Amino acid sequence: MDSIKIDEPLRIPAGRHTLPPEEVARLQRERLLRSVIACSAENGYQGTTIGDIVARAEVSRTAFYDQFESKEECFLDAYRQMAAAMRDAVVGSGLEVDTWREALDLGIATYFRWFSERPEVAAAFLVEIRVVGGRALEVRSRVIERMSERMRLLGERARREDPRLPELDDVAYASIIATTDELAHDYVRRGKAAELTELIEPSQRLARYIFKGSTG
Repeated sequence: MDSIKIDEPLRIPAGRHTLPPEEVARLQRERLLRSVIACSAENGYQGTTIGDIVARAEVSRTAFYDQFESKEECFLDAYRQMAAAMRDAVVGSGLEVDTWREALDLGIATYFRWFSERPEVAAAFLVEIRVVGGRALEVRSRVIERMSERMRLLGERARREDPRLPELDDVAYASIIATTDELAHDYVRRGKAAELTELIEPSQRLARYIFKGSTG
């Protein structure tokens, strides 16, 4: 999920329709996932109620509880989908380039541009996830781990292309992801999501420095 828009293809036709129940449920679920992100970005997660979510999604409370046990479950499901969409964009950006450095630079640029183009998603993904409580921090931790693993795979590609590069440990790769995430979080928290692209070049320099180590 990379958008909070509830556009016409997600709406159930008014009056009598021939959509099967499972398709109705799928459309309602997608609207609820987009709605919880939009509401959390606008009002904050703690300030968002199930009433807010169902009103924006244009579904009943019964439909909500048919899909989710709680607001937290709804938010975390949306968070996982946002994470998958962002990760696909970042990984996909470097698949066709010739060198590890191009892949690294493009991945970092894609990360910041992706969120800058989706300020509501950025607010939910980078800021509100930290105040959800419960299982949220563990879910966020797993997302960070998967992103760090992708960075490690890129590091292995870099060493295949240039054996002079140092062999890095998992902490080094995780530090790139953690720093990138923290910088983006700070910008979005301060209402500067549209300016996230300012972070691209310095973040690229830092990541290249870590990859190259003492080889310069």
